[in-house]
Amino acid sequence: MATSSTSSSSPYEIIDIGGSKLCEYLLRALQRNFFNHSEGEVPYISDIFASTDEGLQLWSTITSLPTSYQTREEMDLLHRWRTDIAKHIRPGSSLFDLGSG
Repeated sequence: MATSSTSSSSPYEIIDIGGSKLCEYLLRALQRNFFNHSEGEVPYISDIFASTDEGLQLWSTITSLPTSYQTREEMDLLHRWRTDIAKHIRPGSSLFDLGSG
């Protein structure tokens, strides 16, 4: 049976045809990937959590941790290769990370 969930602050209606298990799924994903990760694994949160202001704040905190290498490595690569990258970008253009929050 499909259930409908609407928010008074949103003009959109979300119809969950999967049986309203999304909250349970997200909680399990957060517990598994961030809180209960295996030893030696880098904890992470799914991109879906970064779709709110609170999620973006959490993402920012997590990517600042010493165990979080991705953002740091990306920044190092951009800094190291900025001159070569700039040669391939037309003047007046902007570069966007489509995977960013």
